[in-house]
Amino acid sequence: MKRIDFALILLVLLSVLAAGAGCEKNANFYLHSGNAKYLAMKFKDALADYSQAIKLDSTLTEAYFERGRCYQQLKQYDMARRDFNTVIHQQPKSDMAKRATRILEEISDLKDVKNP
Repeated sequence: MKRIDFALILLVLLSVLAAGAGCEKNANFYLHSGNAKYLAMKFKDALADYSQAIKLDSTLTEAYFERGRCYQQLKQYDMARRDFNTVIHQQPKSDMAKRATRILEEISDLKDVKNP
């Protein structure tokens, strides 16, 4: 692993620990934890954290976007499309929605892979 990747993962992990220290785990805790796991390429684990963040706060658009990216990495394109469409619906004028639209165009013809 590159030194910069390790430093970035360490930074994200430290922010997760700081966010969760001495308080109840909230949606942002799970979002940041998912981000750290995504960077470590642990997509299934990240997916679980993003799903928990969404369960705690269904308006957390970034969690839908990041979960969509996990689904994309796992080649579960139908689920990815669902999450990217949620991003566009929740924040249609945001940069995140523009990114979601571009990704949707890229994966529009791709089919799900069974048991990734």
